[in-house]
Amino acid sequence: PNELLALYINAYNCLCIGHVTRYLRENNGELPTSVTQTTPPSQKGTEIWDVEAGVVGGETLSLNDIEHKILRSKWAEPRVHASIVCASASCPNLRTEAFVPDRLNEQMDDQART
Repeated sequence: PNELLALYINAYNCLCIGHVTRYLRENNGELPTSVTQTTPPSQKGTEIWDVEAGVVGGETLSLNDIEHKILRSKWAEPRVHASIVCASASCPNLRTEAFVPDRLNEQMDDQART
């Protein structure tokens, strides 16, 4: 259902932002040159995508968990790729609004076009 798809897209985007903002706090506001640099020192050797990012629906998840174990495995939806933003220069820009169930198809179409 659109409610769950919107929830997990928004969760991915928010938790990715969480990694970047944590890095900024820990590095006196200095931006990383790559999102892959945002791995916490305590998780050295682990890709940022596999670091626990937060709790969604009572389950502790990494960005990879959300993208591959949930989004890609439950929805055969190619627009997901354009809707989740991993903070890389090659990713689409983050929307200025959250994805919402009633407008999800419209929002995903728009995101795929940009």
